[in-house]
Order: sequence, then structure tokens, then C-alpha cells
Amino acid sequence: MRRTNQMENMIASARQMGGCKFIASEKQFQRSYSMVNWSYPIESILLSACDGRDSTITIAPQNDVKFQHNYQRLRNYRFLLRIWEIYNDSYLNFDYFVLKPSIYKPLCDTIATPTEYQYMISNTRISIDPGSYYHARDTVFIPVTITNLADIPLRCAAGDIVTVSYFWFKNKEMVEWGGLQTPLETDVYQSLKQDMMVAMPLNKGRYQILVDIKVKDKMWFGLSATADMLIY
Repeated sequence: MRRTNQMENMIASARQMGGCKFIASEKQFQRSYSMVNWSYPIESILLSACDGRDSTITIAPQNDVKFQHNYQRLRNYRFLLRIWEIYNDSYLNFDYFVLKPSIYKPLCDTIATPTEYQYMISNTRISIDPGSYYHARDTVFIPVTITNLADIPLRCAAGDIVTVSYFWFKNKEMVEWGGLQTPLETDVYQSLKQDMMVAMPLNKGRYQILVDIKVKDKMWFGLSATADMLIY
């Protein structure tokens, strides 16, 4: 269920970018349930077409696109079905699936300039949707939503360059500065929903979590989305 939900969130984010063929960087998906593998192009076609044949998109793992120089065989009228199979768009049953001519786009573009990130700080919002209580010392996945109000995308680069992280507070005092860092899964054009990995405090009690976005070795965005949580 988590994996399917993750893929649906990726599809929603990809649609905001325009086009219908995309490349996912495996570096962005380090969670145990992600499994970005050979079946991704097929699964993304099936899931996206649930909204209608004209909504069809396909997402291929980056390693599969690179495999034996597959990228050299791809054209705007071709798509990668599996790592060993490249077909013309017309290969799909037109009654159910329509891939419009387009080139493959990376879901994660190159890193932005410091000036662009400074601009994004005042145009980015983040919210967290946690449960009401968790076990101490546990590590869990908590949904977050990142909203971009700017006229340019928030670029996540590749790997752990741009991450979502958190701080723990108790009785209005910080008890942990900068927790686990979870890479953004795609560039953010309008909005992105995804899970964030969170390590719970060692001791029981009532805490407040504050989530923020970090650009590696450069800056925190200084966002202030918070939630109260009971740790037992």
C-alpha cells in the first residue's frame, strides 16, 4: 500500500511538469517499500490510466534507461516497457492507454543556484500529517506535503542534496537539532506529497515536531510547520 501510494504521488507530481514520459532516480527512494525496479514503467502506465486513457504516463528507473545505452534508442514516439524492451507508443492498446509524443524528462533536475534556493525560501510551504502517538526509539514514515508558490520549480537535484528533516521540542525547548534527512522524491512544481523518515525521541513524553527543508551544506529554509505528538 505504501509503495502504491508513493507511485501515485509521483504520478501526480509528474503531471505538473507536463509530458508523459519520466525518469526516476533510484537515489531518491531509499525506503524499504519503494522498490524502484523493472516493473515501474508498467505499473505507472496502469495506475495513471485509471484516470482515463489520455492521462497515461510512464516512469522508468534511471538505471533501466542507462542499461546498454537504452537512452540512445528512445525517441519522442518510443517508450521503455521493460529494461529489455523498447516499443513505439502505438504498441499500447489505444482503447485504454495513450502516450503522447514526448521526450523522457527527469523527475529530479539538476541542482539550482544559491540565488534560486534563496528565492524559493519565501515561496515554499510544508505541512505534516502525523498520527497522534508513537513508540519511543521507533523509526517511522510520516506524510508531508510541500507546496511551491513560486513561478519556478523547487529542484531537488539527485541524491540527498535537498532533503526534508525535523527538530524535536519539549516544553518549548529544543531537545534534538536536525533529525534524519529524507531526499525529496521529485522536483516540486506545485505540490509534492511523500513520506519523511522520523526517528522518535529516546524518552517518553509529549513533544512537538517542527519540519523543514534543507539544502545540503548550504541552508535551512526556516519553515515552521509543527505538530504535537505523544511518545510512549
